[in-house]
Amino acid sequence: MSPVIGMLLQVILGLWVAAGFADWWCHRRTRIEQTSGTAEALCHWLLLLQMGTAITLCTLFQPTLLLLVLLLCLWLAHQSITFMELRWVCPVRDVTPGEQMIHSFLEVLPVAGMLLLSIPVVDSALQEDSAAAAWTLERRALADVAWRAEAWPALIFACVAFNGLPYLEELWRCLRWHRSAAAATEPGPEESGD
Repeated sequence: MSPVIGMLLQVILGLWVAAGFADWWCHRRTRIEQTSGTAEALCHWLLLLQMGTAITLCTLFQPTLLLLVLLLCLWLAHQSITFMELRWVCPVRDVTPGEQMIHSFLEVLPVAGMLLLSIPVVDSALQEDSAAAAWTLERRALADVAWRAEAWPALIFACVAFNGLPYLEELWRCLRWHRSAAAATEPGPEESGD
């Protein structure tokens, strides 16, 4: 495995998964189900989908100009949605300084990943090697992403256990709260005039 991919999968992704779990914990502590609710939980799933797409692209394709542009577009979309989400959420839910610091990690780690991926692209451009500087997506050789047999399952397990399941629990909690709040506001038979 190339050092760039190793750093992305072992360090950048590991830190991103940890920051995502810490962010979920902040949401749980501030009881988003009672404030910003399902809309924020769904927004978190959209953000996870964007970064999951970026990680998949990094794993499947060689670093090229086109890949970097696609990653930059995903990051800009992620930032835009995060900005809109926070603008809407902050007035209805306490977003603590600790949570804001966690957001900083979630924002800067993808940039660190893109900078790592840009190293071979810039190096190739300086050596006038058109492969990395091309506007194409070049599939990685299987050997480039080959890893010890136990590492891929551990990585997938970490993503599912520390991001997928917690954010699924968050969505379930928000939907349950919304259902119970809606049921509490429905008039009973004696209140409806029947």
